[in-house]
Amino acid sequence: MTIDPTFLLVRSSPGHEPLALQMLLAEAGFDGLRTLTVDTVDGAVDLLARVPVDAVLVAAGPEAEAQVSTVGRLRTVDPSLPLLAVVDSPDIDIAEGLLDAGANDYLQRHELSPALLATVLGAAVARRRQEAPPSPPGRYDPLTGLLSQGALIELLGRLLDRRDRRPDYRFAVIALDVADFYAIRQRIGHPASDELLVALSHRLLASARPIDAVGRLPDAEFVLVLPEVDQPDAARAVARRLGHTLGAPFALSRDELTVTPRWGLSLSNDPYDGPHDMLGAAVLESKTFWAA
Repeated sequence: MTIDPTFLLVRSSPGHEPLALQMLLAEAGFDGLRTLTVDTVDGAVDLLARVPVDAVLVAAGPEAEAQVSTVGRLRTVDPSLPLLAVVDSPDIDIAEGLLDAGANDYLQRHELSPALLATVLGAAVARRRQEAPPSPPGRYDPLTGLLSQGALIELLGRLLDRRDRRPDYRFAVIALDVADFYAIRQRIGHPASDELLVALSHRLLASARPIDAVGRLPDAEFVLVLPEVDQPDAARAVARRLGHTLGAPFALSRDELTVTPRWGLSLSNDPYDGPHDMLGAAVLESKTFWAA
């Protein structure tokens, strides 16, 4: 095949191991295949809001109701998204429940093979790419492809709403800044500084988890949203690690360059008036030069 799809594999039952499905996907013959795996419906919803996905496989254990609920929730996110359910049971009632909830099709696990997945998912990907509407303008930063400020604010608003509904839910925001970026831009020029920003974005994406959101604010300010981070120390450890990652030299096309990163942190258990307030707190702290 000549397509390079991204599939999202959702475990609708806690602890259900999707390794066999991942191996089948790898054997199905998709070039450049990328498989993202999440364990919760909320994690899947957040990921679909920021990562283009060609198809979703919902893998279930014995709890059929959990799978039907997962399919129904994901269907509300994107009505055009190909949703395929992998079922353990041949019970026709379960299959009908999945189709009623919004699944495009269902596959019985004991019948799965690389050839079958290649056929079913290949058709789903082709249909998705032909029919899916273009991404909303302004959702992604045109230079780096990261989430824009508006998309970050939208995501933070949803996460804060979830925190208000579930007091035990925690997440964090990390703002990463390059010290003296304007001086660097004057010294190396705009093309090279843009190349640096793209290199920074690639390094951050490579260091982030699949469920993390990575965005860019104007100039050299980057933002990571870390869902499901329970402890402040864990968020600070991530920030320090990212600071060290960005502090390593960058091999640009005309020169090698080392930058000095700064970072700031805001935590969802602190009181914020809204997403702008929470994002601004992390950015403001990054300006106080928390060196990695």
